Amino acid sequence: MCSGGPVKSLVSPDGVHGERLLHGGPPTGECRTVVFDFDGVLAEGFEGEVRPRPLGVALARRLIGRGYRVYIVSGRPEQERSLIARLLREWCIPLGGVRGIILRRRGVGEVDHKLESIMEVEAREGCVGEVHDDNPYVLEALRRRVETLVLHTPRGCEVLKGKPAEPCTAQAGWNPWEGQTPQC
Repeated sequence: MCSGGPVKSLVSPDGVHGERLLHGGPPTGECRTVVFDFDGVLAEGFEGEVRPRPLGVALARRLIGRGYRVYIVSGRPEQERSLIARLLREWCIPLGGVRGIILRRRGVGEVDHKLESIMEVEAREGCVGEVHDDNPYVLEALRRRVETLVLHTPRGCEVLKGKPAEPCTAQAGWNPWEGQTPQC
């Protein structure tokens, strides 16, 4: 869990979470580590063409720009690390703002890989405040470990627990992806 004492209610404003409820960002001192799944959150398609998922890409860019510690976790093998890095650059996600890309070891299942990866990030950073994934089983397994869980679906995303640092709804001004990724 993130440091900062006992967890207080996110339902009503209080000294710890009031700022977050009013302005969408975390108060100073709160956990600023966010983990994004690659396929299903930042990218779509696996065999063959890989395209950016606009919502996930926009969220990652914004959070990196706001100084969050962003990690990317993928079920892809180590041989695809350079492909992932190239795609992130093409989609204007600054690699200098990505603290780590964690790929799955051979023989490890997806849920186990994600849990191990989150624990690895937690050990490095002291906490993980937010996880974005397209697998509800992964997020359910993390329910007691992570403050904010966001499920990405083909229609957008759904907050399963907590309050994300950036909103992820169409009403928040996200536009459908149109054409190629703009120049960085």
